[in-house]
Amino acid sequence: MEASGAGAATVLTRSLRAVKNVTTTMISQLLSWLLAFAVILFLPHYAGADGLGKITLAGSFASVFGLLSYMGSNMVLMRDIPRDTASAGRLVVASLLVRVPLAVVGIGLGLATGGLFGYGHELLFLIAIGLVGVAVGVVGDTISSAARGLEDFTIANAGSVIDKVLSSGLIILVCIYHGPIWYILAAPVFSSIFSSAYMFRGLSRADIVWSMPDLTAVKALVLSGLPFVSAGIFVAIYGKSDPIFLSKLSTIQSVGWYGLANRLAGTAMALPSIVCSAMLPPLSALFRESRAGFIDGAARLINLMIICCIPISATMIFCPLPLVTLLSHHTASFLPATGVVRVYGLAVLFWFVSQAAFTGIVASDEHKVIAGSMGIAALISVPITAGLIYLTQHTMANGAIGAAWSDLIVEAFLVVCYCRALPAGVVSKSMIGVTARALIAAVPLVVVVNLVPSNMALICAVPCMAAYAVLCITLKCVHPQDTVLLGRLIGGKFGVKLT
Repeated sequence: MEASGAGAATVLTRSLRAVKNVTTTMISQLLSWLLAFAVILFLPHYAGADGLGKITLAGSFASVFGLLSYMGSNMVLMRDIPRDTASAGRLVVASLLVRVPLAVVGIGLGLATGGLFGYGHELLFLIAIGLVGVAVGVVGDTISSAARGLEDFTIANAGSVIDKVLSSGLIILVCIYHGPIWYILAAPVFSSIFSSAYMFRGLSRADIVWSMPDLTAVKALVLSGLPFVSAGIFVAIYGKSDPIFLSKLSTIQSVGWYGLANRLAGTAMALPSIVCSAMLPPLSALFRESRAGFIDGAARLINLMIICCIPISATMIFCPLPLVTLLSHHTASFLPATGVVRVYGLAVLFWFVSQAAFTGIVASDEHKVIAGSMGIAALISVPITAGLIYLTQHTMANGAIGAAWSDLIVEAFLVVCYCRALPAGVVSKSMIGVTARALIAAVPLVVVVNLVPSNMALICAVPCMAAYAVLCITLKCVHPQDTVLLGRLIGGKFGVKLT
C-alpha cells in the first residue's frame, strides 16, 4: 500500500510539474510575441530600408554560421539528463567545451565569408556583433537545455523572458533616441549575459554537481548530437539564407523589405509554437492509447491552426499597404515591401498548417519523414531562391518578392510531405471548407483595416477579432468538440480524450 501510495504521489507530482511547465512556457511565449511586435513597431522607421537590410543580413550570417556551434547537444541534454540527473553538471560542461570554441570558429568563418563577398567595413562590423551574440548565447542555450532536462521549465522560461525584455527594451530605447545601428545588434549580447547568469544561479540552487568530463564523455556527447544537426542545417539553408542571396543578387534595400515582411510574419509564429507545444504531450499519449482519438485530435489541431491563422494571413494578403504604413511610420522607402508582405501572408498559412502536421508526425514517431522532407526542402530551396530573386529583381526591381515566393514554395512542399505522412483521416477535404468559411468570417477585419487610418488599425482590429470569433462559431468553423481541445490547452488536462 505504501509503495502504491508513493507511486501515486510521484505521478501526481509529475502531472503538476507538467502543467506548470506548459503554463510557464505559454506565458513566456506570449510575452515574447508581445515584445517582438513592440520592436517591429519601432525598428523599421528608425533604421529605414537600408538599415533594416543591414541588420537582417547580419542576423542571417549569425544564424547560418552560428549553426556551427549547435552540434545538437541541447537536444542530447534534454534527452539524457532526465535519465540521469546526476550527470547534468558534467553534460553542461562537456557541451560548453565543444560549443564555445566552435562558436569562435564560426565568427572567423562568417567574417572571412563576408570579406570574400566584398562587404564593406560597416557591414562586416555588424556581422561580427551578430556572430558574437551567437557565441554568448551558446552559454544561455546550454543552461536552458539543462534546466528543461531537469524538468524545471520555470528557470528556462524566466531566463527567456529576461532575455527578451532586456533586448527588446534596449532596442526600443535605441530607436527612440536614435543611437548607432550597431547598438541594435549589441542589445541581445548584453541581455543574453544577464539571462545566462540568472539561469546559472537557478541551476546552482538545484544541487547540481559540476565536474570536468573526460575526453570519452565529450566524444559521446558530440556523436549523440550529430543526428540532430542535420535538421538545423536544413532549416538554416532554406529558412535563414535568403538575405545572403538577396545581398548578392539584389540590393541591400530589398534585404530590408524582406526583413520587414519576415519580422511581421515572425511575430505570428509564436502562436503555433504555443499551441503545438502544449498539444504534443496529449497527442503522443493518444497515439498509443487510441488511434481514433489521435486522428481526431490531430485533425482538430490543424483546423484550429487554420482558424487562428486566417485573420493574420487575410490581413497581410489584402491589407499590405496599411500594415507597411503602420510599421514604417509612412517611410516611403518601405513601400515596395507591400508585395513581399502579401506573398508572406500566404506563406504564414502554410507555416501554421506545417507546424500542426509536424506536431502530429512527432507524436506518431515518424521522425524519418521530417529529416527526409527537410533535406529535400534544403536541396531545392537553393536554386529556387536564387532563380526567383534573379527573376523578380530583373522584372520588378524587387528581389525580395522572389525570396518570399521561394519561402512560400518550400513551406507548401513541407506541408504536402507532412500531411501525406499523417495517418489516414487526419487531413480531409472538410479543411478546405473550414478555410473558406474562416475567410468569410475575416471579411469585416479586412474591410475595416483598409478603411481606417493606419494609426488606428491596431485599435480597430480588436473588436474585429471579436466579430471574427463570433462569425467562426456562426459559420460552424469551430466544432463543439474543439472546446475540449481548448480546455486541454488551458487546463492542462492531458488525460481527456477528444472522442
